[in-house]
Amino acid sequence: GPASTVKTHLAKLFAASLEIPFVTIEPQSIRRVHDIFAEIKRVCDEEYDDIEVVQNEDGGYVLPPVVVFIDEVHNLRKGVVQGLLKATEPSDRSMVTEEGCKVSTENVCWMIATTDRGDLFDAFDTRFQKVNLRLYTKKEMSRIIKLNNPDWGESACMLVAEYNSHVPREALAFARDMRVE
Repeated sequence: GPASTVKTHLAKLFAASLEIPFVTIEPQSIRRVHDIFAEIKRVCDEEYDDIEVVQNEDGGYVLPPVVVFIDEVHNLRKGVVQGLLKATEPSDRSMVTEEGCKVSTENVCWMIATTDRGDLFDAFDTRFQKVNLRLYTKKEMSRIIKLNNPDWGESACMLVAEYNSHVPREALAFARDMRVE
């Protein structure tokens, strides 16, 4: 979906509803497949006390139940994409890093997002279920503003939506500014 259609927020809500860790992967910080594994391991080790990445007797790793969200997936390097194909393939669910580290991804829920589906790698386009998000209408934005400002009348909420009708965080920031004024 377009920017500001709450893709990341929806993925976080999904992970929270399952009560499992949430890891965001930003393509610009990923140079190798190992960087993805390292980020998942870092989040599990540092941010979740009772969640850990387990090492097998054979030296491989098993990731815990976790939601891994790759934002702007179309910006990943081709070499990283190739490494992720096995990890996201339902019949394989394994990842091998450049160092030869084998990682079981059978417990991972992979979620990807893009603002430009035309640039999406074909393998990802066919491998993932699609949820097409769109920008909010003024009426929908007015309802979001009302939920966050229940003491406001409909006309005040619609006025905020009129000035910021597509981006919830901007509209809510504008509403906070209006409240201060």
